[in-house]
Amino acid sequence: VRREGSVWTVDTGRGAIQAACVVNCGGNQGDQVEMMLEKESSFTITPGKGEYIVFSTASAGTISRPVVPVPGKQSAGLYVFETPYGHTVVGPTNISQTSKTDRLVSTASQETLLAHLYSLYPSIKTARPVGLFAGLRPATQHQDYCISIDTDRGWVTVGGIRSTGLTCSLALSQYIANALVPNYTPSNLPIMPHPKVEGHMLKIGSKLYRPTHPLSRLGLLGADLPQQFVKLAEM
Repeated sequence: VRREGSVWTVDTGRGAIQAACVVNCGGNQGDQVEMMLEKESSFTITPGKGEYIVFSTASAGTISRPVVPVPGKQSAGLYVFETPYGHTVVGPTNISQTSKTDRLVSTASQETLLAHLYSLYPSIKTARPVGLFAGLRPATQHQDYCISIDTDRGWVTVGGIRSTGLTCSLALSQYIANALVPNYTPSNLPIMPHPKVEGHMLKIGSKLYRPTHPLSRLGLLGADLPQQFVKLAEM
């Protein structure tokens, strides 16, 4: 990344990209992107792994409503919920780790998740777990998000955006756009056409999208989850 005059140039494997402003929303690599600017970062990403176990649709109807614990300072706790596709899910954990790529669900976490689920719904022991998956939250040493806007240099940092970032993504984008775009006025959100599955893609209007979330891929496309479940000792 380099700046010449008022133009940033980002060299990529597909060639150079130029822009007047760079927005660092690099997720788990956000601190590394930040160091491209200053050779240092005001925050360090230490991913918080959130692990889940997913059960077959034979468990559909077991959970009448999401079960949400009282959250603590370190975690919102373990949820139990049913997806729109009829899969019962338990999770997530919140395991701090240094790796920014390790998404394996540990045996210890599997035991914790199953023990929690079975304590609430013993009858679900007859249902078959179809797989496991984990996501990595870009946690930092700061309690809040790491957002800064340098209009003089044309560099915006949106770092450490954890799970709640999805909920407030529109508000964040409008906050940043308002700082960068003169007389900015948010556009009204269009009505989304009904999505249709076409092969391994999802068609919304005239555009095709590739579902990436494990639960969406499982429910919409019947795709395998990233990690298969291996039966543990009887609990």
